[in-house]
Parts: sequence; C-alpha cells; structure tokens
Amino acid sequence: MLTERFAAVRHLNSTLDLDAWETFAQRDLEFCRNLEFSWFSNAYGFLWRAAFLRGRWEEALDHARAAMESEPPGGFSG
Repeated sequence: MLTERFAAVRHLNSTLDLDAWETFAQRDLEFCRNLEFSWFSNAYGFLWRAAFLRGRWEEALDHARAAMESEPPGGFSG
C-alpha cells in the first residue's frame, strides 16, 4: 500500500495527471475502508489535493475536514 501511495505521488508530481491522481485517491479510500484501516484519513488528504488542484474549493474543504476528523491519535496524543 505504501509503495502504491509513493508511486501515485511521484506520478502526480511528474505529470500533474489529476485524473490518475483522483482515481488513485478514490481507490485508496475504498481499500482502507474495506480493511478498516485506521489511516484512511490520508486518503481524504489525497482527495483534498485533487479537488484543490481542480479548483473545487468546497469539495476540497469537505475532504480536508474529513481527513482531520478521521485522523487516528498519534504518539503525542497522550
């Protein structure tokens, strides 16, 4: 999974192929949800970036909020 995420980031940064990025982000979210993987908040961050780069501001804000609300506690949360 991390390898696919890295490859998608590299592809976006080198091509700015937003269609491929958005497809990856949707697939990543679905994959994480199906596995009940606690870091699916990252997928919302990927969707945020797609919406932001496309100028879909309200959608980007919704994804950013979903990412923040679903982020699991980290090592500094006590």
